[in-house]
Amino acid sequence: SLSVYNNNTLMNYRQVQIYFFLALLTGTLVLSSFLFLPHTAALVLGGTLGVVFHPLYQRLTRVLSPSFASLATIVVVLLVALLPLVLFSVMVFGEARNVYLQLSYSGSGGFFDWVERAAERVLPGSFSVNVEPYLRQFAGIIVDNLGSVFSGFASVIAAGFIGLFALYYFLKDGERLVLKAIDDPYKLWRLS
Repeated sequence: SLSVYNNNTLMNYRQVQIYFFLALLTGTLVLSSFLFLPHTAALVLGGTLGVVFHPLYQRLTRVLSPSFASLATIVVVLLVALLPLVLFSVMVFGEARNVYLQLSYSGSGGFFDWVERAAERVLPGSFSVNVEPYLRQFAGIIVDNLGSVFSGFASVIAAGFIGLFALYYFLKDGERLVLKAIDDPYKLWRLS
């Protein structure tokens, strides 16, 4: 009777251990997903760039080590894909700044007079149009919201660095990871 009690107790402890392990594993997976969730776009960007630039990486591995070939591919990605995007963004920001400066410092009227003349041509003669305060208010709203634009720009830059970091490892270890997954999915965690 005593040995049966001990076996049942041992069995209950095992069940408690298994349930505790499963709860701990589930909690860890949930917390990990919360950790990586904000960075999924950057990881997808890194994976996409890894697929697109993988042929270049393979050519470079003929002459360079995998680490240096991955770094060289990232330099090419920066020059080919991201440099034109940054230059275009700088040009758009410069044009927006010029429009704001023209709107806010037009001494002889300039743009405001042109808008008023166009509105008076459309409206009957008895109406008088003064659009200057409205356009200045509109330009002020745009300038006030530039802070959110810059904070969004900073988050995009951070996501870009995370994407480039992911790209480095997708290029360097991606083939080996895929081959391990195809060979035996249960050995995937061992990358030796």
